[in-house]
Amino acid sequence: MRIDPSSQYLGNIAPDGVGNAPGQSKIPAKNISAGEAPESSATETGDSVQFSSTLNQVQQLTAQLAQTPDVRASRVAALQQQVQQGTYDPSNEQVANALMAELFGTGGQG
Repeated sequence: MRIDPSSQYLGNIAPDGVGNAPGQSKIPAKNISAGEAPESSATETGDSVQFSSTLNQVQQLTAQLAQTPDVRASRVAALQQQVQQGTYDPSNEQVANALMAELFGTGGQG
């Protein structure tokens, strides 16, 4: 089978224009060149963007989280002391819960 690159298949034919919304005029395809974006008419149609107050809350919580240390130094020091003294003896249930939490990501130890 021979492929003729000069022939136009239905899938290769460019549309007459591109429309963004029902009732909005189409942008002619001939005005769009490669690497060039068509001018936006968002301000002409009255489109607007509004952020909810949730965005502000998320930004505040993200800032607080960034300041929180990943390791609780006092807890680590207490556990290190117990291990060094030989008094650290977690129950089988505690070990199993810690393994499941690590495996399934259900949270850490308290």
